[in-house]
Amino acid sequence: MNQKTSLRFLLALGNTKVVVLNDREGLQVYADNSTRQKHAVAAERISEALAAQ
Repeated sequence: MNQKTSLRFLLALGNTKVVVLNDREGLQVYADNSTRQKHAVAAERISEALAAQ
C-alpha cells in the first residue's frame, strides 16, 4: 500500500470481509475470499451494512 492510499473502512458482509481503499484511481474494493480485486461488490450491500451498524 502506498502513502497516497488510505483505508476507508472494513466490513463483514455475511462471511466475507470487504476492504475499501481510496487511492488516486478511486475506490478499490477487495474481499478476503479472493486475492484479486472484486468489482462485483455492490454499493447497495456496502451501504446496507453501514446502515445496520
